[in-house]
Amino acid sequence: MVNRATGRTVRAVLPVHLYGHPVDLDAFLDVAARWPVALVEDSAESLGARYKGRAVGVAGLAGCLSFNGNKIVTAGGGGMLLTNDAAVAERARSLTTHARADATEWIHREVGYNYRLTNLQAALGVAQLEQLGAFVEAKRRTADAYAAAVAAFEGVEPFVEQPWARSTYWMFSVLLDPRRFGAAREVVRAANADGIGFRPLWYPLHRQPVFAGRQAYRIEIADDLHARGVSLPCSVGITPEERARVVAFLADARR
Repeated sequence: MVNRATGRTVRAVLPVHLYGHPVDLDAFLDVAARWPVALVEDSAESLGARYKGRAVGVAGLAGCLSFNGNKIVTAGGGGMLLTNDAAVAERARSLTTHARADATEWIHREVGYNYRLTNLQAALGVAQLEQLGAFVEAKRRTADAYAAAVAAFEGVEPFVEQPWARSTYWMFSVLLDPRRFGAAREVVRAANADGIGFRPLWYPLHRQPVFAGRQAYRIEIADDLHARGVSLPCSVGITPEERARVVAFLADARR
């Protein structure tokens, strides 16, 4: 497959399981089955989520996880590559350990990297993974509590779980009607000034200065989501009292 505009070979498709919710993968799986492209799942934000009963990150050639400090499972940093392909696994091990052709002589025939987790990080990550189920359930309880609370508010539309998915609700996010709340960014700033950790939705990639002039295909809803979207505080350890404070702030923020 070749990009008609650039002439470059298209080697992979990278769906992103965003905010803890799986992508509807069937169309991507169909493309990967019919064309010579690899399906690589970006599951950095969605460890523990399930697509049609199957864990995310395992449907394609490879899946990517993040253990950054803000993820549902953390090792303080770093991440993990998932694959069922032995050749891909061996290639990844080589590249992440300096690509040494001879470990004794430290001979290199290509450029490699030092991308391994330290033993301490790995131990922390394993301990966190043992609690993944409990972490996901805590996130889902918070999502249920928020969804029930904002159902009474006009102008607040929560992101919901699709019937074919099981979301971790890594972030519980809502869309705010500007007629009732004004600009979402102002709501975020006001909440932060009050000590409440609201966040805007991710800045759209096609708007990023670093990607200015790059190709983008039919951007139809990302700008609207970014303009109206807000993520509410939803850490694993959030208390009912803290959730109530978030809901009270939203109630007071309405016009």
